[in-house]
Amino acid sequence: MDEWVLEEKQGVKYFRLQFSETKLKNLVCLFITRVGGLGFNAVQPELFQQNLAWIQKNFNIGQVNLLRQIHSDTIFYLSENFRENYKLEGDGLFTDKPDIFLGIRVADCLPIYLFSPEKKIIGIVHSGRQGTLSLIVLKMIQMMQEKFNGNPNEIYYAFGPSIGLCCYNVSKEIIEQFERIISEYHITGAIDLRNNKSYIDIKKINQIVLEKIGIKEVADIALCSSCSTELFYSARQDNSLQRNIAIIGHRD
Repeated sequence: MDEWVLEEKQGVKYFRLQFSETKLKNLVCLFITRVGGLGFNAVQPELFQQNLAWIQKNFNIGQVNLLRQIHSDTIFYLSENFRENYKLEGDGLFTDKPDIFLGIRVADCLPIYLFSPEKKIIGIVHSGRQGTLSLIVLKMIQMMQEKFNGNPNEIYYAFGPSIGLCCYNVSKEIIEQFERIISEYHITGAIDLRNNKSYIDIKKINQIVLEKIGIKEVADIALCSSCSTELFYSARQDNSLQRNIAIIGHRD
């Protein structure tokens, strides 16, 4: 059975996706928590780079390719590492090249890891409210299929942590924006109205959308980032620019 396992190195706690199938033994999926002091704040570039270097050294991986995230549905294919990291704007990356590691930064938004074991294609998307509204994960899958002549049954996904239905209070206007997706994909249980407030579950929306097109889930860090601030940075709770980092890569 595939599962996220909470581990620790030098005081830094992280989740590692442990696979049961030997054909996935070279696939690396990590989610670095806040425990141990690693944070990825874009306005602290020196510390940002020091923390990336710590990850590269301690997990024996190369450059972690990162975008300047803008809550969009812009996605890039990488055939080689970025010459200038953190320059392009977007919210999704994918590749079929070994030893190219992809990352996104999150603090309540949902990181979605995607991979095709047969074709060794990997991808990662940053799907917060805007990314979910634009169904960035579907755009990623469509781009993978078009580039590599694949089909959805070959692609699997895993979720990192995100803010949950318990905590994600939004306006009625935002709920209305989600009505088309909820209706089109026959999603139930993703909205909760309590105490005259509206709450939404972006993880469930992404999950149902992926299930409807035949993408299989392998694992989920089923924790709310806003509830579990001992483990995760939360934009809503912390009111800061610190971010966790999610990483995927395929070793040669």
